[in-house]
Amino acid sequence: MKGLLIKDLMLLKNQKSFIFMIIVFSVMFLFMNYNPTFIVSYSTIIGSLFVVSSISYDEYDNGYSFLMALPVTRRLYVNSKYILAIILGIGFWFVSTVLTCIYNYATQPDINIPELLMTCTIMLGLMALFISLMVPVQLKFGQNKGNIALVVVVGCSVAIGFILIQLAEFLNIDLAPLLVNINALGPSGLAVIVIGIGIVLLLISYMLSCHIMDKKEF
Repeated sequence: MKGLLIKDLMLLKNQKSFIFMIIVFSVMFLFMNYNPTFIVSYSTIIGSLFVVSSISYDEYDNGYSFLMALPVTRRLYVNSKYILAIILGIGFWFVSTVLTCIYNYATQPDINIPELLMTCTIMLGLMALFISLMVPVQLKFGQNKGNIALVVVVGCSVAIGFILIQLAEFLNIDLAPLLVNINALGPSGLAVIVIGIGIVLLLISYMLSCHIMDKKEF
C-alpha cells in the first residue's frame, strides 16, 4: 500500500498550480473576514477532493488492469484511496485551522480559541461525509458519470432532508426542543457527535467501496 500512496502523491505534483490556487483563495477569504468555519471547510473538502483525481488517473488507459497485475489486491487499492483522502483532508484541515486561529487571534485578541478549535473540528465530520459519498460513487461510475451521480446523490440527500422537515411540520412534531438540546451541547459536544457519525459513514462507505471493487471488471 505504501507504493500506491507514493504513486498518488507523486501524481499530485502535476496539480501544484491547483494546490497553489487553494492556498491563495483560502488566504483571500481569511483577509476578507469570511466565517472561519467556511475557510476551514473549503480547504478541507477541496483537499480531500484530490482522491477523485487519483482514481481518474488510475482509470485512464486501462490503468486498473496494470495495477492489478502488480502485487496489489482490490481491497488494498480501496484502503489506499481512503487513507489518501483522509491524509489530504486532515492535512489541509490542520494548515487552514492553524492559519485561521493565528489570524483571528491577531485581529481579535479576545476571541475564544478553544471554542474556535472545536468549531473547526466539526469540519472533520463533514470531510468524512464528503469522502463517504465521493469514493464509492467515483469507483462505481468513473469520472464523467461519477460527477453526475454525485450531484444526484447530494440532491437526493437535500430533498430527503427537506421532505422530513415538511413531514414533521405536517405531523405537528416540534423540532425546537431537539435544536435547543443540540445547541446546548456546545461546539465540543457537537464535534464529538459529528465526528462519530462521520466515522460510521466512513466504515459503511468503505465496505461499499470494497464490494464495488470486487465486482468491477477491467
